[in-house]
Amino acid sequence: MAGHSHSANIKHRKDRQDSARSQLFLKVRKKIENIIREEHEVNEKSLILYQAPYGILIYLENNQEITPDSIKKLNLITLPLSSLPNYFQLSYSLKISLEENNKNDLEEYLITYLPSEFLEKMTYDEKEKKLISPNKEEISQIKKIIKENNLELVMEQEKAV
Repeated sequence: MAGHSHSANIKHRKDRQDSARSQLFLKVRKKIENIIREEHEVNEKSLILYQAPYGILIYLENNQEITPDSIKKLNLITLPLSSLPNYFQLSYSLKISLEENNKNDLEEYLITYLPSEFLEKMTYDEKEKKLISPNKEEISQIKKIIKENNLELVMEQEKAV
């Protein structure tokens, strides 16, 4: 019987430690989010990657750098942008719609007029009406095809996700 209660005690202790770690993780994450929100200054060309304690990564796009004081306070390490693909799988999306006078179904229109070799490599999100690809060049080529062939598509938004 002694072995049984010993293993139950170990399990209980591990569960308590896991719970404490998750609470600490949530507190640190909220603190980081609040400090970044307070910064609130925007610079269009700024892309920054930070590593915070507990394996948290912060990727800032279209924001100025976090102040040096905040970096010290949060114990952040600036990482080179070249390491970004190691942490995130970037994908690019192109939100599109049919011109107002076109009554066709968008998905059928895309299948009919866009080359299948591009569509096979992309994902189409019906709900958001987006073409999504891990390759930015494919999105650029789709835009070029739409313009060159005067397709009845409106390109609403292009962004990295």
